[in-house]
Amino acid sequence: MINFVIPEEIILKQKTKIFFVICSSLGILVSLFMFFHTGQNILLSIGESLTGRETVHEKWVEIIRALSLIGITCFSIILIITVIKKKINKYEIFIFLFLIIQLLSASNRNMDGHALSSYLLSYRYGFASRMFIGTIVDLLLNGGFVSRIFIYGFTFSGTLLLCFYVSVILGYVIQKSENKLSLFILTLLYLSSSISPAAYFVQGNFGRMEIYIFLFVLIVFSVIDKKLWCWFIPALCFMSIATHLVSIFFYMPLVFIILVYKFINKENKNKKEGILLISTTVIIILSFLYFVILSKSTLIFNDEDEFVNALKNKTDIVDYGSSLHYDYFLSITDTFNVVSKYFTPAIELIRKFLCILQNLPLFLFFILFWKKCVNFEQKRSMKLIFLLSMLLPLLSIPAFILFIDWGRWVIMLLTVQFMLVFYFLYMREAAVVYTANKFSIIVQKNIYVAILFIMLSMFFGPIWQISSSKNFENLVKIPMKIIEKILEVGGMN
Repeated sequence: MINFVIPEEIILKQKTKIFFVICSSLGILVSLFMFFHTGQNILLSIGESLTGRETVHEKWVEIIRALSLIGITCFSIILIITVIKKKINKYEIFIFLFLIIQLLSASNRNMDGHALSSYLLSYRYGFASRMFIGTIVDLLLNGGFVSRIFIYGFTFSGTLLLCFYVSVILGYVIQKSENKLSLFILTLLYLSSSISPAAYFVQGNFGRMEIYIFLFVLIVFSVIDKKLWCWFIPALCFMSIATHLVSIFFYMPLVFIILVYKFINKENKNKKEGILLISTTVIIILSFLYFVILSKSTLIFNDEDEFVNALKNKTDIVDYGSSLHYDYFLSITDTFNVVSKYFTPAIELIRKFLCILQNLPLFLFFILFWKKCVNFEQKRSMKLIFLLSMLLPLLSIPAFILFIDWGRWVIMLLTVQFMLVFYFLYMREAAVVYTANKFSIIVQKNIYVAILFIMLSMFFGPIWQISSSKNFENLVKIPMKIIEKILEVGGMN
């Protein structure tokens, strides 16, 4: 009988490291070479000589660029594992494989028009919100043509990096935990839920700016304990807000809570933690005020049609929705008036609540979880931190009022809650560890109920950008029809 046991950690031998460093470095260099015109022309010439016919040059150039970008990302991940991490644990491997299989199964090239438009916007049109990622694309292409294929490659690369970072951080937290079972259960709860990273793999969510904001915030968690790198946190917060203003309602309060936590729990208090907290808070506030109040005045186009026509000349994307109209040519009051129309008739508002209803067990779980932490904790300062963590979703209410993509907001809202729990478990906060252990005991006592919940969560799948997942909508289709009829009879629909 073969007794195969996966080691806790895989530590690469020196010869293996050298091999992977050489291979990944060569892979990055070849991918970079193929990204530029010289490499593309050589590859196209080889293809034409092998096939004996001319290829459609423009299309294949974009495909080569996109594949080169994905190649650079993949080889960079290998280089990071080999040079920086030097070892990898089994939890990271399993989580990464789980996410990659989901990514390859779910992603498709039919990206949402509104999501596509963000990659066309750059600071050459003004210093406004939602232009940061588009500026990176613009720099990569030297201000040239932005194809749908290249955007797909860029998005896939960013999502691949997100999968890697999530797996590394979760795997590391599980490995360092004294009670791995409770961490494993919470990780399983997160990865099987409708707001897991897989929510960004499906059509409608794939390519959204929240992918990069999530990535920036994960980097914040990676550098927060580094003496030098922690000073990049204000810049990462600025990048998040510049990527999408909505981050101010979700991820920025998370960063603030973590920095406050670090400040009040530092044993040898010095000016560093206070300066970092103040500077980050100031950057967040000033960035938000600038992008809301002043940024629109920097646009070089005062007319929406002119802006649209300018973008049409540099892309093959035909329809990128009404994103320019809502983001740059409407005031906050006008935006609210337009959005309020999407909440009528009443049945439409109820449909939007389905994404909350689908995740109601998670909402209740976090309320009870933080309540338990508050009751267990003895220190007043930590009681306040846990109370703020529980009340954090209240700060996201403006996003639900001003914008209609409720599904996207629920994903971020609950992701923040999971991140807080995982971080405090990593810091071994007694109240959080105690509550997590109690939760794992409850799960073990009700293992069949827990398995059923996990299976249903995975069956329902990720929530959509506006509402719940399609499978959950099908489940509540009959009750929704009944509610609609009642509203029609009552004259409310």
